[in-house]
This record gives sequence, C-alpha cells and structure tokens, in this order.
Amino acid sequence: DGISFKEAVVQLTGKESPKLQKKPVKKKRESEAPPLTPAHYKLLKRVADFYHTAFNEDPRAMDYLNDRGIINKQLFSDYQTGFANGTLLNVLPSDGETIIQLKELGILNTKGKEHFYGCATFPLYDSNNNPVGMYGRKLPEFNGADHLYLPGKRCGIFNRQGITNESAVHLTESILDSLTLINAGTRNTIPCYGTNGFTDDITQHLKQSGITTAYIVFDADKAGKEGSKKLADILTEEKIKAYPVNLPEDLDLNDFFNSTETGTNPQSAYNDLILIAAGLEPAPRAPQSEYKPNATGFLFTSSERQYEVKGINRKNNKLKATVKGIADTRKQKTEVRSQKRTKRFHVDTVDFYSARSRAFLTRGLADLFGVPEKIISKDLEKLLEYTENYQAPVETDQAQSEEITEKDKAAALQFLKSPNLLSRITEDLETIGFTGEDMNKLLCYLAAVSRKMSDPLSVMIQSRSAAGKSCLQDTILSLIPEEDFIKYTRLTDQALFYKESNALKHKILAIEELDGMNGAIYSIRTIQSSKKITVAYTGKDPMTGEMKTGENTVEGPLMVFITTTQVEIDGETASRFVFISIDESQEMTEKILCKQRQSHTMEGMMSRLKSKQVISKHLAAQRMLQPIRVINPFAGLLSFHSKSLRARRDHMKYLNLILTITFLFQYQRPHLTMDYDGEQEEYIEVTLDDIEKANEIAAEVLGRSLDELSPSSRKLLILIRKMADQKTEAEEREPEDKEQISFTRRDIREYSGWSDFQVKTHIKQLEELEYIYSLTGRKGKEYIYELIYREDSEDGSRKKFLIGLTDISEIKKQLAEKG
Repeated sequence: DGISFKEAVVQLTGKESPKLQKKPVKKKRESEAPPLTPAHYKLLKRVADFYHTAFNEDPRAMDYLNDRGIINKQLFSDYQTGFANGTLLNVLPSDGETIIQLKELGILNTKGKEHFYGCATFPLYDSNNNPVGMYGRKLPEFNGADHLYLPGKRCGIFNRQGITNESAVHLTESILDSLTLINAGTRNTIPCYGTNGFTDDITQHLKQSGITTAYIVFDADKAGKEGSKKLADILTEEKIKAYPVNLPEDLDLNDFFNSTETGTNPQSAYNDLILIAAGLEPAPRAPQSEYKPNATGFLFTSSERQYEVKGINRKNNKLKATVKGIADTRKQKTEVRSQKRTKRFHVDTVDFYSARSRAFLTRGLADLFGVPEKIISKDLEKLLEYTENYQAPVETDQAQSEEITEKDKAAALQFLKSPNLLSRITEDLETIGFTGEDMNKLLCYLAAVSRKMSDPLSVMIQSRSAAGKSCLQDTILSLIPEEDFIKYTRLTDQALFYKESNALKHKILAIEELDGMNGAIYSIRTIQSSKKITVAYTGKDPMTGEMKTGENTVEGPLMVFITTTQVEIDGETASRFVFISIDESQEMTEKILCKQRQSHTMEGMMSRLKSKQVISKHLAAQRMLQPIRVINPFAGLLSFHSKSLRARRDHMKYLNLILTITFLFQYQRPHLTMDYDGEQEEYIEVTLDDIEKANEIAAEVLGRSLDELSPSSRKLLILIRKMADQKTEAEEREPEDKEQISFTRRDIREYSGWSDFQVKTHIKQLEELEYIYSLTGRKGKEYIYELIYREDSEDGSRKKFLIGLTDISEIKKQLAEKG
C-alpha cells in the first residue's frame, strides 16, 4: 500500500518490533569532551608545523588568501598559517599510538582521513600558549563545508596577543575577517566562531586584558545583524561598551576592504564607520589634488594613496621613472579619537612599458597600502598616462627672479649699479672670510660670471698644499647659485658623456684636485673647445633585441674651476686655463693668522652675521644677470704678445675677459639694438674703462702663461736668489762672483721653511730648465747646486710679464686722431 515495513508492523501489532526498535543514543555534550593532555598539545603543535610547511611549499592556499586581499606574507608566519593538502597521511604510520591520538584530537576522522583536507588552517591557543584548537577555511576547488573546527567544544583564541595593552577590540565573525583587519594595520582584533560563536574563553580574555570598548563587525546580512545585536547585549552585561558597526548591505568585512566601489582608501572608510558606530562625526577630509606636476616629476593622489613620481626618462622605447608610494595609516589606540599616525613608503624604479616591471611594482605597493593588486593596477594606469604626458616646466628668467625676495633684489640692484663694482666684489670676499689676494679673487669671480656667456673663462689655481686653494674655490662658489655649479671630488673617464643634454650648459664644473679628473680630462678639454661632447655606444634594442648604436650629446659651454699642487701640467690642458697662484709669503701667512684670530672675536661674529647678507646679495645679483650680447668697438685697436704659439688661445682669454667685465656692468651700460634679418638684437658695448681694468688683470695673471716656470718653482727661484745674495754679502764677495755660490737642498729648506718634498719637486724643474746647476750628488750623497740664472728685475720677482697690451692712453690718442 505504499507504506514502509516498519509502519505496517506498527499498524498490525500496535507496537514496534523489538528487533526494529533502536536504543536511544545519548549524545555526548561538548562540555563532556575529554580534556587535552600535554601529549595532545605536543602532537597538535607538530600538526600545525607540518601544515605550515605545506603552506609554504604548496602555493594554492597562499594564492587563495592573496585573492582575498590578505597579502602581507609576514602574517602567514606570525599566525602559522597552514594548508592541509593531503600530504600528512604520507608521513604517518599505518597504525599505532599517533593515529589514535590524531583521531582523538579530530585531525583524523574515524576512517583515518584528514578532517581539514583542502583547508587553509589556523591554530588556536589558550592562555598558556598551548595549541588547543584549529580552524580550517575550505578552498573553493575542494568540496565540503566552508568552515571547519576540531570536534568538541570551541577552544582557544586567534590573535590573543593582538589586544595586549589595548582598551578597544574589533570583534569579527571569522578568522579571515580579522586577518583582513590585521593586514590593513588594525591589529587589535579577535574573531568569533560565527555569529553565535562568542565563547567564554573570549569573554574572560577580554576582561583580563582590560578591554573597555568593543566594535562588533559582523557581516551585513540578516544573521550578522541579529548576531551583532545579541553580542552587544552580552558585552554590555560584562560592562564592556559595545558598538555594532554597520557595513554596507550584503558585504562582509573582507569584501568591504576588497571593494573598489567605495571611492576611497578602505582603511579610511572603515575608520569612518568606527567613528559613526561610536556616535562620533568623521573628520572632514581636505580635498586633495589628484595630479600636481613639479620640476622633477609629479605627485598623484588616489583616495588616500599618495604617489611621487620623479626621474622620468624616455629613451630607447622605454619609459622609466622612480615611483614612491606613501601610506598614511592610523592605528586606533585607547579611544577612537586618540589616533597615532605613521607613514610608510615603498620606492622602486619602474619601466612603465614593461609588464613585468609594473607587476613587480604592483605587488610592492599592494603590500604597502594593504589593498588588492587590482586597485593598484588601476592607479598605475593613471600613473602611466600622466608619465607619458609629463613635460618638465621650463625655467625662465622671470621664474628665477620670482625666487628673489624684494629685499635681496633691491640690495643686488644697488650692487650691480655701483660704479666701483669690482672693488666692492673684493671687499665682499674679504668680509666673508678670504683675506688678501685681491687680483686672484677678482679674476675667479669674473670667471664665474663668464659661465653665462658663450666663451667662459676656465681657472686653475696652482699652488702648494695648505696655501688656500680650496678655500678660494669654495669662497667663490658660495656666491654662485647652487643650480649654476656642480662640484665633484673625482670624475671617472666617461662620467660627463652620459650627463643629461643640458646638465652642464652655462654652468661651473668645480673639481677639488686635478688628480680627481685625470680620467675625464679629455672630455673636459673637448667641451671647453667644441662647446659639446658626443659619445657613441652600443646597446640592445628593447623592441627587436638586436644590438644597435646610440649616441648622447652633452651641450656646453662650460666654465671649469680646478685646484692643483702639480708642478708640470700637460700643455693641452694648460692652454685652456687661466693660471693663478696663491701668495705663499710670510706676510700673507701673518695676515691669514690674524684673520683667523679675529674670527673668534666679537668683530668676527659680526662679520659672520654680515656674511649671510653679502651672500644673499650676490646670489640675487647672479640670478639677475641676463644673457645679452656684448660688442667691443675698440677690438681693432688692441694688441697682444705674438711670439708664442700659445698666444692664440691666451689672446682669446684676454678678449673674453674684457667682455666679461662689460657683461657684469650690464645694469650700467646703455642697451642698444640692431636690426638683423628682420629681427631686433639687443646688445651692450665695451668701454675704455672695461679695457683698462682688463689690462690690469691680464698683465698680472695672463702674463704668467709666458713664464716657463710654474708659480711655485718661480717662488723657489726667488728664494734661492735671496739666499745667494745673503751668502755673498756674508762672505764679502764681489758682485760678479755671486753666481758661483753653491748650496744644498738642506740650505734651501732651512732658509725657505719648505718641506723636503716641496723642495725636491720644484728644484727638479729649475734644474731641467737650467736655472740652477747640479755640481755633485747621487743617491745616498749630498746634492750641491749653483745658481746660474739671474733675474733682470731688481727684486727678482718678475711680478708682471710684458704681453704686448695696448695702453689706454694710446687708444685714446688714436681715437682723437680719427676724430
């Protein structure tokens, strides 16, 4: 009749058959589960360790968690995340005590199969840090329940240490939700075991930890909302303030942090929800510009993710740049309104046209911001677009003038219009600490100004060690804007060839010692003469993979500023520089020592304070000097020494020195215009005063190029002559016998105070050029010399060398004759 046999028996007999009756099975309550023993703890720890090893070896569980936005690899180690991939059975014996204990724990079921097979696992610990439970989250590719625990009563707590020294806790519905918060920077979170899984263990732990506030962050579904209200009542009874947090409809916490629809940083949006739950108003966020270009790149803001992009380089079908991601995080402390702000960053150089390079950067930034990689990928799409369209702002003279304060501008203008401008320069250099050497200081300053012209002067300071070469160089550079000079200690052979195209144009290249540029001397000489250097190199075409030839050109002109202690300079190099030497006399040393002592007095302190104003004035003046053509209407009336081949270059130095002086006086010269090819060309003209000052400088400085001796060797020769004169007078010899006075290197050292190294270095040049003669001497024996050369001038110093310059009075006479 379509009824079961059991029902038929009941209808016929009125009672169940004894054979069919089942004895009621008394279900064992969870509270009656046998307690775990230390042996169980030890075994469960070994299982957790084994699963953690499998997690690191088998990427499936890690990939699943990464897809859920949990990307901080340190968390996997901290919480001993595991993966039950079935390999545990391969290492277990077929029977024995271990199998029995694993079944007692619930790791293995009654059939000997893994309970957590296919799950990402997380061990749970008691107050004594013993593993007493385990949670498993089934991966989508495996069948079975999504959430698994060990059989019996829920024991243990996940992230027990996360609320140490905290007064607030974020209670979530699952372990993955808590991991999401921890990944985002909120570590004071404890998960429940479902909406009704708030255990006594959790209650006791919250009370023992001193928790006073709890934010309940359950799923935004019906069960989550009901469970949140129920838990709030329980916590209130325990005298813990409970604030249910309302997530957007139908989202759990993990989905909320991985959503791209919030339009803001998920962590910031979550912080706002916490404030709202506590009855507080979220602080309004200041509007942020999404894109802001600057001189080196641009800033880009997406929600609260900040990016700084600089060093943009387009070359060989590549688009490279340095990207710095800046994370601004807030960690909740004892009260919602008490927040600690920290900043972290991630920096990397990326080729935007390389998918592999972008993917590597994406992973690093996703880890930094704690958001899924797909969000970072969208940011990088915008970064790529902005980088492709980026154009560095053009630095105009007007832009530079805006950097000058009105006070500095007024002082600089007064300075540039001063009739005694050149003497004021030497006075200012004295004020900021460099005493004496007026002509050297003036020439170096003029050479620095000449960087703005088409044919700048280059300077080499040649003198002994400790004479003050570097001090003079640094003093001059202190008056030059930083953007107009580059200073190096050493240059490698190819360093300048790979500079940016305009990196050296109209700038000063300062080298501390000539030895530091020996490898690059060829490139420096070339850019001085040709106004540019070009290098051809081979490289791989990124598109075809084939080798091809590329080239890089660095534009000049360039002013070079070098110091050296070398006696003999290569002729090719020497001809391109104006040489100056430092006064090494005892009188100058006494002036320097007096200046040093003065710097420790009140007057010295006042000078240092005044130095700041002087430097600011000169920096402003240098920026205010505008590029303008300079014409010398008197050039045809000038003359120059022509007996040396080197005069061909020295003559140009002399002419450019005149133009530089006029250029410096541009605010005192009338600005004239000329028509050429339909365009107006502005220029200023050289005056006779400019030529007269140039003649004074050239006679003392450029004239030294005619001397075959180095400045230091010349000084040594002068000292030797003075020593010979004193010996002649002491021995009462006749004047014609002065040349036959003999002396040793020791005599020279005792008379001059020079070191043995300095005497040997410079006396070698005097001997080779036949200014002195070696009578005797060999290794291990005494060297004896005779002076065989006599100076023509009375004091033997030859301070000025005749270089055939036309006297100003002669020029005026010629002009008068022409009417």
